[in-house]
Amino acid sequence: MIKLGISTSILDNKNEIEKLLPFAPEVIEFYNYPAKELKKILDFCDKHNIKPALHTPLPWEKELKRFMPTGPGRELFQEALDMTEITIKCAAEIDALHVVVHFPSPIGLGIPEGRDAIDRFLNPIAEHSVRLGVRVLIENVSPNPDFFSPEHYLSILERYNPLEFCLDIGHAHLLDPTCKVEDFINTIGKKIRSAHIYNTHVLRYKAYGHEPIEEQQSEETGWINIPRTFELLKRKANLEVIILEYGDLWINKKDPESIRFHTEKIKRLLEND
Repeated sequence: MIKLGISTSILDNKNEIEKLLPFAPEVIEFYNYPAKELKKILDFCDKHNIKPALHTPLPWEKELKRFMPTGPGRELFQEALDMTEITIKCAAEIDALHVVVHFPSPIGLGIPEGRDAIDRFLNPIAEHSVRLGVRVLIENVSPNPDFFSPEHYLSILERYNPLEFCLDIGHAHLLDPTCKVEDFINTIGKKIRSAHIYNTHVLRYKAYGHEPIEEQQSEETGWINIPRTFELLKRKANLEVIILEYGDLWINKKDPESIRFHTEKIKRLLEND
């Protein structure tokens, strides 16, 4: 059975993790918490029988600006590598389900140093994954003109064999018509172990970001076709969990019963054959 999870991205105050309980999550993906919050996180998950997963960085004490694993420049690369290695180590210590890592840098400058920039980040990450026994999932991002397609991601997943994939369907959708969500699923297939799920629209993303899934969002008007995406994921991927990665514009407008009803609809999409 595919597990249903929720990201702490939905919280406007990330310390109010109890607000996630109406989603009845089996997994919570935690993002950008300091070390002093780890005990609270673990106690909360233990109390509610929830499996923690981590999104780089965690723990992280500095102000988080941008995550730049391929630079440009050695300093930005090194900071991203430090963030990721710290997160993988933390995941091993708390037995987290996985670690998600954005790749490559989300900038329009491309990858200035080509294959060297890719290798110098992914080599140590793959080594950490094996040595510490932590599942590391590379997540697709959209804006890099030199590395964005499903074929690009498949090439690194084949080259760095322990690494697997977290499909962010919104990031993939923003590449349409160059690439589509289904292209990622069909190309990467069984390497997809997790998916970040929400809806978005190319004309709305800058203002509204990650939007909740609603029935009136039609493919004909530019939204992601969620039922078809779920069906493809169930058939083609090796999916362990989906993570609802909604933005924080939504949760405070909903009462717990509305959230439970919303979550049940998502579960039905996961269960239908």
